[in-house]
Amino acid sequence: KMRAVERTIIEVIESLPGEYQFVLRAHYVAGKSAAEIAAALSVPTDSVVRIISAGKAALARELGL
Repeated sequence: KMRAVERTIIEVIESLPGEYQFVLRAHYVAGKSAAEIAAALSVPTDSVVRIISAGKAALARELGL
């Protein structure tokens, strides 16, 4: 059974644009590093790091942290 926090995290990820969803799922669910995600998408690592940071900020706001 999914805890409320896990449900909220999934809801926040799903509320974000598609490219953010992919990166955040790969990072948080699959445990991939920013470099691994960047290589898979053929984009700069800095771009992936920015998306992960924005996702963390969105999660923190939603969770009241």
